[in-house]
Amino acid sequence: MERNIPIAQTLMFSKTFVSNATRFYLPLFFVSMGLAGWQNGVLLSIASLCALLFSFFSGYISDTFSTKKAISAGILLLFLFNIGMLFAQGFFTVLPLMLFAGFGSTLLLICADAYILKIKTKKEGEKFGKSSFSNFMGSATGLFVLGALLFFFNFHAIFAFNALVLCVVYLRSRSLDEIKVSEQHPHHYMRDFSNRPMLLISIVLFLMALHWGAEATSYALFLKTNLGLDALGSGLYMSIPIVILAFAAFLTGKQVDKPKFNVTHWLFLGMLLSGLFHILMTVPILPFSFAMRIFHEIGDAIIDVIVYVGLSKVLPSKRLAGGFGLLISIMLFGEFAGTLIFGYLGGIYGYAFPLAASGAITLLSLCIAYYYRHLIFKESAVAAT
Repeated sequence: MERNIPIAQTLMFSKTFVSNATRFYLPLFFVSMGLAGWQNGVLLSIASLCALLFSFFSGYISDTFSTKKAISAGILLLFLFNIGMLFAQGFFTVLPLMLFAGFGSTLLLICADAYILKIKTKKEGEKFGKSSFSNFMGSATGLFVLGALLFFFNFHAIFAFNALVLCVVYLRSRSLDEIKVSEQHPHHYMRDFSNRPMLLISIVLFLMALHWGAEATSYALFLKTNLGLDALGSGLYMSIPIVILAFAAFLTGKQVDKPKFNVTHWLFLGMLLSGLFHILMTVPILPFSFAMRIFHEIGDAIIDVIVYVGLSKVLPSKRLAGGFGLLISIMLFGEFAGTLIFGYLGGIYGYAFPLAASGAITLLSLCIAYYYRHLIFKESAVAAT
């Protein structure tokens, strides 16, 4: 079964290349269509809402039905989104396509992660580090390639290119084996999350996820308005730090396998870097902002790997996909709230404000996690046994 892990990591790369990178440029596309700020926020939040509502169900499918077939369905939905965007004319034609994007991205994300979480290896940290590397490198590569397509051509070139990539991805996914499934019921997952450590972890991750919403609605516009970057410059600004993020995730995974690795210390370090430098990168001086972005991404890399490690230890193996999906739903609810809140605030106070405010909230989540650290980590360790 271990042969499926590199295939799943390829799917993770492809998902972030096609979906995450495209979403970064969507606010610019919507502005070029003449859409109002509230319409921009609604469309981006619709995709998040679909993922929010569908994440647990996607994981439930992986635990009880067919992960491989669910991945095929996700690829098809993303393909239809990109083909449809070639012909989109306004708000109401884009709206249903964002539903396809939300559902398709979620299926592909959760079901690819099911292979990573459920197939055990001798070096779990290295596995999770490589998976995070694939995830982030897909975003970095996508931001640069799609930014170049936008710079030299137009938005339609992005959507056509994505459709071709997805055809190749589908062929690659056909070589996956099916994961063993078992009968599960929704109340089993609710029970897994009803203990105090998981409730606190959920609150902390919800608060941290607010910064995703801020980035979705404000970052591309911040780079254009505050830093004066064009599409190619924005792609370089975002993609280079994410390449560093990808390698940071890989190296963090290597550290996890060492005997003296301390999950608590590394998680707090990641949260501190993520929150503090998300604030500092709003300073409208390009070299300084760029450097701060790098440190923010290193923090996000550490957090991503630690979340993988923690879930694999706390949740039952037979319900890992559904549990992961439920946690993703909680985080996406944070992103959804962030798109609505910060999309509105960005239009009033400028595009730097949402980024700085969401960074401050990440630091608040660090304070909560630190205050309850003995409850979270001690009882989580007991639950894992």
